[in-house]
Amino acid sequence: MLCLAVWLAYSCHSVVDKIVAIILPISGFVAAGFEHCVANMYFLPFAYLLKVIGNVPDGMNVDVLTVGSVAHNIIVATAGNIVGGGLFVGAFYWTIYRKGMGGVKLAKVEASDNAAAGHVAAQQ
Repeated sequence: MLCLAVWLAYSCHSVVDKIVAIILPISGFVAAGFEHCVANMYFLPFAYLLKVIGNVPDGMNVDVLTVGSVAHNIIVATAGNIVGGGLFVGAFYWTIYRKGMGGVKLAKVEASDNAAAGHVAAQQ
């Protein structure tokens, strides 16, 4: 979903377009409860640091937060991000955009069509 947000933002022209385009994929990622390894690399060690120095907010149970649990979470989240973002999204786009194997094909433009296209572009 985050790769989709990047693709959508890449296709936009203004900053407002980019912000509006990334809201839905990122919101879906968060709502589905997925974890992002880069975010976890900040939040989990920071939470562990707060536990070690004794600055945990009231009502928070951090008994299960250990160096091993932080490392396990980061390893699993990284593997999931590689498989989900790298393999699934990469395979999806490879299938769509592959050439010579039924992917998207560009239509050939003839000389008369080029002149008409230039005429239309000149009017705009």
